[in-house]
Amino acid sequence: MKKIKFGICAVALIGAMSAQASVIFELDSGQAGLTRQWVATDLNNTAPTVTGDNTPQAGGTFSAAGNIDLAASITFNFSAASNWNASAAQANITAGTFGTYISGLTAATVDGGGNSLSGEPIFGFGVDNGDGLGNGSTLEAQGEVLFLEVKNSGLSVSQSVLLQQVDFNLMTAGDRTDFLVYNKTDNTITFQEWDMKYNGTTAGSPIDDGVGGSWVLNDGDIVVMGVGVSGGPTEKWRAADFTFDVIPEPATLGMVAACGAGILFIRRRFML
Repeated sequence: MKKIKFGICAVALIGAMSAQASVIFELDSGQAGLTRQWVATDLNNTAPTVTGDNTPQAGGTFSAAGNIDLAASITFNFSAASNWNASAAQANITAGTFGTYISGLTAATVDGGGNSLSGEPIFGFGVDNGDGLGNGSTLEAQGEVLFLEVKNSGLSVSQSVLLQQVDFNLMTAGDRTDFLVYNKTDNTITFQEWDMKYNGTTAGSPIDDGVGGSWVLNDGDIVVMGVGVSGGPTEKWRAADFTFDVIPEPATLGMVAACGAGILFIRRRFML
């Protein structure tokens, strides 16, 4: 019986430790609108199906592939505003009213745009605030902010969406970015960086222009990408692609870790 229990735990632990997968979502055309939406289905497949605005594309495989409900889907809702203010946002975070703050901002157009890099078109989302200055398909003016809401209610309660990376394009040395992850259910900020320089290699991240991490997103959580307060006169960047994974809940991973501790205990008993 000890051998059977040991084998089951070992398989669970090795499976969890070796699951290192992700899916990159990106746009492939330049239309604009007050909102943009993508819906990902066939989540068990390599390269899940993704439909919606700006000809979205997806490549890669989720860690939980093979165990995701066949009817499950993930929805990505993009929106924008023109009067983002870092000081006001921080004050509302402190006051516990950040959700009310962002919902009251002035809506702007989410504008998809593209440029050629080594002969290949590179598309990304920017903001058009109607100021008539051109470059509407980038984030180039103070106050411009892009929101990404992730809806994952179609997943099993034992699975979560994990944001791993956001890549930007057109970044220059003078560009600055506010980047936040907002837990809408708990009304808390999971992660926040203000006025950051994401042009060039980011510490602890394998990417050159962007931000990498490991943020669990619950249903309705929002990723915030705004123009930083000290962005230079050449401020002009886009959110180009987004890397996600679908993983077991942290509680499930904790059970696997406990199982691993049990393995060590059993091994020690055998050695004795």
